[in-house]
This record gives sequence, structure tokens and C-alpha cells, in this order.
Amino acid sequence: MNNSNPNDKDPQNRVDYLQQLAAQRGRLRILPWLVLLLFLAVTLVAVEFSKRAIDREAREYFQYRTRDATERILSRIHLYEESLKGARSLFDAEGQVNRAQFRSYVSGLQLKNDYPGIQGLGFSLIIPPARLAEHLQAIRAQGFPEYRVYPAGERPLYTSIIYLEPFDWRNQRAFGFDMYSEPIRHKAMDAARDTGNAQISGKVVLVQETQKDIQAGFLMYIPVYRRNAPLNTVDQRRSNIVGWVYEAFRMGDLMNGVFVNRPEELVLQIYDGGSVRRDSMMLELNPGRTEAVSPRYWKVQSISLAGQDWTLHFSSTPELESRFKFYQPYGIAIIGLLGSVLFLA
Repeated sequence: MNNSNPNDKDPQNRVDYLQQLAAQRGRLRILPWLVLLLFLAVTLVAVEFSKRAIDREAREYFQYRTRDATERILSRIHLYEESLKGARSLFDAEGQVNRAQFRSYVSGLQLKNDYPGIQGLGFSLIIPPARLAEHLQAIRAQGFPEYRVYPAGERPLYTSIIYLEPFDWRNQRAFGFDMYSEPIRHKAMDAARDTGNAQISGKVVLVQETQKDIQAGFLMYIPVYRRNAPLNTVDQRRSNIVGWVYEAFRMGDLMNGVFVNRPEELVLQIYDGGSVRRDSMMLELNPGRTEAVSPRYWKVQSISLAGQDWTLHFSSTPELESRFKFYQPYGIAIIGLLGSVLFLA
């Protein structure tokens, strides 16, 4: 019985058989590499999908936090604007308001509880130069023998802070100050006078500041006009103004009131005006939270508050970023690579 391969009898058939066998083995060698490439492609897709999903979730949360912070600031300033309108209504109703009436009104507002962050609510009176001596005598007769209008010097028009509550040691430093003599305050007072609306000043240092814990500040003004006077035109408003009710703010104290539980997930820098400049920075909340690592997310936004623009610069902190599994794509990549190599082996 002959058990030999028939191809052995035909050399050409044997060559063809060996070539077919080699080609078959070649295809078998390529197959694992093709599967490896497929596994790697699937891994890359999974990694990219995971990265985008986590980034989208984190970015949406960051945007939510910045919107919430912005709305808190806007609503708080609007609340204080309404309180100023109420103070003006007192003058509109009474015509002339004495010190006791003003103190009683402000006391009823309960500033510390209901309006945290206000350094003081006051009234600044316009004083024509011809009536300055008379004015000094009248205020001194009310029990303030050291009262003066400052800074000293001759000016075409004087103003003086004659009421300021609470009348504590810090606010007493502003008693008699002529805000109209300082350019930034002057500009805001003129804008409030001409429009009849609330106006926020640019960045200033309040005269209430001492040598310790100096904070940037600003003021909000609403004009007080003669009772029942015509106010239809700018000229009429300029002719009939008697002074301004105003609120003074220390920026740090104000924002501590806005953000009672200071969030560590954001760094917030507030700049006066429409640009980000170091000299225009009014406040930085959570400073230093992003010094070690560059923030993953940041946002610059301009807002308008009572005629004045502020620029808000938000940055994410490690506390915010730790809420999300940014490491997850790396884990997927490692698992995918290990699985691919094991399959190839």
C-alpha cells in the first residue's frame, strides 16, 4: 500500500503546495497585528470620548459656578441701589431731613443684617462758597465744635458729608469730607446728577481707611433735588440739586457678604473698568489657589452696574477640578494597551 503524498510524484505540484502553505501562514501572521490595530483604534476612540465627556461636564459646572457668582454680585448691587432710592424718598417726603431723622431711617434698615458689606450710608450736601462760613457754624452748633470741610482750599463749589451712619469711629473719619474735590468721585457725582439715576464711582481708597487692612473701595450715588422742582432736562437737574445720598463700600467686606461661604472652587478677580490691569484690580477672592498649577478653565466677563463697568476674571482651582475624573482616560488607555498586547501575545 502506497501512503506517499501524490504531490511527491510531481515536483511542480509540490512547489505549488508549499507556496500555498507559506501564503496561508503569512496571512495567519498578519491577522494578530490587524486585530492589534483594531484594539488600539477602539482604545483611542474610547479615550477621546471619555476625555471629551469629562471636559464637557467640568466646563458646564465651571460655567454654572461663574454664572452663580455673577448673579450674586448683580443682585446684591441692585439691592443696595434700591436701599439708596429709599433714602432719597425720605428727602423727597420730608424736604429737609435732620440728623435724628436720618439716623432713625438708617437704623431701621439694619445694615449689618440685611445689607452686609455697606461701610456706611450717608448724605453729602452742596455748599456754595458764599455760605461756607454759615454752614460751618450751623454744624458746629449741633455738637461738633471741631467740624470742618476738608480738604482745605478755595473751590468754586463745596460739598460735605454731613450725615453718615453708622457713625462709628471709622465713618467719623469721613465726616466733613468734600467728595466733589476728588476727580473719580466728582465724575460719578456729576453723572448721577445729570441722569437722576444711581451711579457707581471708579476704584478709590475710602477716607475711612487706616494704615491696616487697606481695601479698594467705591461709592454709589443717587442725587437729591429740591422738592417738587422740575427735573425734565439736564439743566433743570443741575439747577435743582441739593446733594447726594450715597453708600460707601470696602470691596473685601462687600464680597465677603456676597459670598458668605467663600467658595474655594473659583478664583475671582474684579477689575474696575473694561480691561484687566493690575492697577485696576479691586479684589481677588481666594488668591494663590492657582499659583502651583495653571487653571484648567478661565473666563473673562464684563458687567455693568449702575453706570460703571467691572471686569470679572474667573479661574478654576484644584478643588473644582478634583470633582471630576480627569484621570479616567489614562486608565482606559492603559487597560486598552495591556489588553491589546496580551491578545497579540
